[in-house]
Amino acid sequence: MRDESGRATALISLLEGAPGITEVSFRSSVTQVVQTGKERFNLAFNYKRSKSASP
Repeated sequence: MRDESGRATALISLLEGAPGITEVSFRSSVTQVVQTGKERFNLAFNYKRSKSASP
């Protein structure tokens, strides 16, 4: 997942606490976007849908 956020590093703990999401990590360095003041990030994670979830 690539995007920009005001606090990209905080996304790691949020995603790690989400059901079905594991192995959250940055795929590259977080960089500051001068024009927006936000942080550009590239995250990777594994997602496994719960067996109880309906399609």
